[in-house]
Amino acid sequence: EALVRPALRKLMGFAALDRPRIEVRAAVAIESREGRTDFVRVTLERHDGAWWAHPAGAQDSGHLAPQSRAHALLVVPDAAGQIAAGEPAQALLLRWPEEGSA
Repeated sequence: EALVRPALRKLMGFAALDRPRIEVRAAVAIESREGRTDFVRVTLERHDGAWWAHPAGAQDSGHLAPQSRAHALLVVPDAAGQIAAGEPAQALLLRWPEEGSA
């Protein structure tokens, strides 16, 4: 999503290369390693006028269930060691949550 999709869309002549980004809040603290940008698969839930991001499950590449549940990829910038619970963050929107689901 973050590397190959934009490259393929550019080769196909599209002007918009990336998925839409939305502002979310982390529902729990999300750990990351400083020095690299991480993309955490999350589900989205709307509360108090904001989108809240919950990790969709194990973040290992071989775990397919969290990948299929994810609504977005939460971006943890390379300079951040974590995103604290309640802190705002950017997310690449994969799909909108269905009404009444999390």
